[in-house]
Amino acid sequence: MVKKVIIIGDVGSIIITRKKKVKNEERDTKEKYVSKKKIVIPIGIIRQMEIRVESVFRPNAEDVETTYALTGNGIMEMLHAFTSKEVIKSATPFEIHTKIEAKIKQILEERAEIGKASTVIDVHTHPQGLPIPSDQDLVVFKRAFMVYSRYFENVFFGVHAISDEKRFRRTKPKAEGNKIVWTSLNRKHEVAFYDKDGNPVEVEVWMQ
Repeated sequence: MVKKVIIIGDVGSIIITRKKKVKNEERDTKEKYVSKKKIVIPIGIIRQMEIRVESVFRPNAEDVETTYALTGNGIMEMLHAFTSKEVIKSATPFEIHTKIEAKIKQILEERAEIGKASTVIDVHTHPQGLPIPSDQDLVVFKRAFMVYSRYFENVFFGVHAISDEKRFRRTKPKAEGNKIVWTSLNRKHEVAFYDKDGNPVEVEVWMQ
């Protein structure tokens, strides 16, 4: 399991430090789903998720953690890339420092033309890790929820695990409980979704 140490800085500031993963350790995520809500993500948005995460690749350098968000009303209809230095203050393979208020500001600005969203999903990545939140992640979920819930009716969180680079045969995204799994030509992707308490939230891939 990938362990994390979290440092809480200024208001709205979250730093997540991730230690290197220990092989063959894995948390059981087969808990009963307690959320009655279901996340629905169109195939087109999943393609954007793939591009966003793989875009951090740099030749002869380790992948770094990154973050993005999904918003929508019933169906997730927009991806927010968070490439601004106002949102991501710093990032390494095992640490990311973000500003929640800056994320919200960008989301509201990007949605201004199409209207307000009822649901937001805050996602961060685990390069060469597992799509499982640590106990420390749960602290961050609760803290971020308090800020997001001022603007959104439904607030969820995602952990997007991505493998190191190899050659694969592309597979279609498929839902497995609270996870979406697929393979690009270069990476394996697993994205798992949770509520603020770390309970798995069921997800569906909308193929239209």
